[in-house]
Amino acid sequence: MSTQSFREDGFVSFHDAPAGEGTAAAKGLLIGLALSQVFWIGLALLIF
Repeated sequence: MSTQSFREDGFVSFHDAPAGEGTAAAKGLLIGLALSQVFWIGLALLIF
């Protein structure tokens, strides 16, 4: 389990994370953002 701390510049730094865990989390976050963008665009198209 990794602990994350927020630095003053706004970036999140991971401590004691196994190799690959940070990149997997980043990929999951990017996929989640992409899916949410598609969802909101589709919702906007349905409304308008």
